[in-house]
Amino acid sequence: MSTDEITFQREGLPAAYRMRHDEHYVDELVAAGSMPQLRLVAASEIEGATTSTESLVGLVDSIQAYGVLQPLLVRRRHGRYELLAGSKRLTAALDAGLKEVPCLVHEVDDVEARRLAEAANRRVSRPEPGREPERPLGASASSLLEASLQTIVSTLSLLEQPDRPLRDHVAVALIRAEATKSERLLRGLKLLATDPPLVRRPVDATQILKSVLEHSEDERGLLGIELETSTPVSCEIRADEELIRVAFAGAVETILSLLRTSRGAKLAVHLSHDQLTRNITLLIAEDSVRMPASTWSRWFDLDWQDRPGGYGAGVALLAAKRTAELHDGRLELVPTRAGGCQLAMRLPTTS
Repeated sequence: MSTDEITFQREGLPAAYRMRHDEHYVDELVAAGSMPQLRLVAASEIEGATTSTESLVGLVDSIQAYGVLQPLLVRRRHGRYELLAGSKRLTAALDAGLKEVPCLVHEVDDVEARRLAEAANRRVSRPEPGREPERPLGASASSLLEASLQTIVSTLSLLEQPDRPLRDHVAVALIRAEATKSERLLRGLKLLATDPPLVRRPVDATQILKSVLEHSEDERGLLGIELETSTPVSCEIRADEELIRVAFAGAVETILSLLRTSRGAKLAVHLSHDQLTRNITLLIAEDSVRMPASTWSRWFDLDWQDRPGGYGAGVALLAAKRTAELHDGRLELVPTRAGGCQLAMRLPTTS
């Protein structure tokens, strides 16, 4: 490394990030005049940090691990710094214990300051064309998985009781049901968080569906849910087997989540193959629970607080929908004639 150029690492920046401090580079910045300057600023000197009611656990964890990846926008004002954009990052950085944060320091008047803030807010709030806005999956998923694991651990104590075969059977069923839900959530999150390559090959949709239904048998048995099925002997499609398994499991979970408070309800699952249109259709329905009309527009909203089945059911449904779209298919939810809920997934047999 040249002696004319010194690099060093400072708190609040990613580990691989280096700030440049050679004499000619500083002269270039000063000569630029109106160009914003990237510098580390003491967090205590920045006015604008707020106490957010929104959970920032995921952002705090990220900053602790990697630093502040995107500089805050500030301007000098009365000997201190006024925050123009990045209030969540600043709040999370303070919660993470950082003393300094990277900032782009602008020398602007009140009018230009408002314009910069509005431009930054528009960029953050508006998703890219054709792209779903990113969802804060991490923190909610961690809480849900932790709850499932706690249930698994506490249920194991039932197996320690001697001469209790019924308890043993119930305990094993609970353990498998919770483990299945945790595995389903992890697979759904992975699908939503990445752009998986599709490995298309001939697979039997009937066998995949039967396997998925077998994995839900423990929970259905505990809830006393009757299963009605109708499937062809075999149903070959050209698709990614693992993703189709995630989609079918998510579809079953969506409707099953409605029945967890309706013991003795019936779950109807039908798979059909239309030779003329070269499509398969998976229909999963229940008639025991009536959803209010106002909720039908919320099914694909992951922030729906009162969703049957909670956050995990939302992830399962969005993973199923994404899989259908990746295979040039579609998924929809509609009321049944009796007022219940029906999920319909249609997939082409070839693509």
